[in-house]
Amino acid sequence: MTEALNTNTNEEFGIANNGNLQRAGESLGTAAGTAVARSREFVILLRDRANRLRQRALLVKEEKPLQILAVVAGLSAIAGFATRFWRTSRNA
Repeated sequence: MTEALNTNTNEEFGIANNGNLQRAGESLGTAAGTAVARSREFVILLRDRANRLRQRALLVKEEKPLQILAVVAGLSAIAGFATRFWRTSRNA
């Protein structure tokens, strides 16, 4: 019975094994390796930018604390007014 299951060959399935399948696999492997390398470079770039942004934020926080407080207060006031207008227009 197991012989009947194992008698299927590549020709029966219409697969011609003339090296095309192997070349396709190698090409896919190369493409996957390239994608992994590019993604690693992208992660390194993002990590570098995040570190620079963090350093910049710390510098601004140390040099201009009152300006940051004023910006936060202004954004909070704008968000409060916008929320109030939105609630008024929905309940009207």
